[in-house]
Amino acid sequence: MRFARGRPILTSGMRAAAPRIRATLLGALLAAAGGAGAGCHVLIRPDLRHEGRLESPSYTLRSDLSVGAQAAILDEAERMRAALDAALPLEEEAAPGGKEACAPRREIVAFASPSAFRRYLAAHRAPQRGAIGFYCETGGECALVLRDPPAPEDLRVLRHELVHQHLAARLRARPPGWIEEGLAEALAIALALDGGEGAVAEAGALAALALGLAAGREAAPAARAAPASWSSPEARRAPATAIPPPDWGGGEDGYALHLLFVRFLESIGEGRSAGGALGRALAAAARGEEPAIDLGRRFASVADVEAAFHDYILRAAPPGGAREPDGGGAEEGAGAP
Repeated sequence: MRFARGRPILTSGMRAAAPRIRATLLGALLAAAGGAGAGCHVLIRPDLRHEGRLESPSYTLRSDLSVGAQAAILDEAERMRAALDAALPLEEEAAPGGKEACAPRREIVAFASPSAFRRYLAAHRAPQRGAIGFYCETGGECALVLRDPPAPEDLRVLRHELVHQHLAARLRARPPGWIEEGLAEALAIALALDGGEGAVAEAGALAALALGLAAGREAAPAARAAPASWSSPEARRAPATAIPPPDWGGGEDGYALHLLFVRFLESIGEGRSAGGALGRALAAAARGEEPAIDLGRRFASVADVEAAFHDYILRAAPPGGAREPDGGGAEEGAGAP
């Protein structure tokens, strides 16, 4: 069974609370049988108080938000779709008969009520704490709870989930989860049209992580203690030809570190460009091959990658400490669960 993917809002410290979620057994069985779970329809009907439907060229939106809010969501989604088609032009290698073969428009479900969204997550067996965005691989929909009108941070979460939806529709295989989360973060910020709010949040994450790394080095420099770590001796000794999942994925700084590792790959010429490790992994995934992050031509071992990543964070951290984005996290009753 494939994982479904849960995505919490980016708080001021770029912190995250929800990991990737397992798809339900029912959904997997339905998908195997070619039924409603095959990615063409939402499996579990969302509890929308006064459901409305709007369509754009690429999306169908189901929501109980105001018409103005729905229009804003679809406008942002269409802008993100155009940017994703330009940034990830994978159509020629996408699997025939995938989700888009049976669903010409991708689906978004936008909740006005945090409690209704929590019920939706519970029905999908997804963790609810802190999550306001969710991509369900089983049904193929993006679901999230937003303010009315949507705030910039709400739209950033939408963009993040749309990256997951785009990759699921276009790839025969999927990159490692921690890499895909970093790519979704990077594209949601890099392709943002919000006046740089995402860049401020990223700068805050860099500064906060740099402080943690510096403190860890002072406390135990021989062990290179730090939040950005592959602490298993076996993992750190492994060749850098297939980077394993790091230990940071489950921590509160996990999503920020996923993002920063993708930025690190870009900084050493191993990003999405042709020939880069991330670009090669995406091309392999488009062909249905095992996508691995291979840094063997630059590093001898995972320990060398870890050391270079630590140094990248320390060099990239802005002077003067962390800065926080305006607006902060959402509150109950204002678009957050």
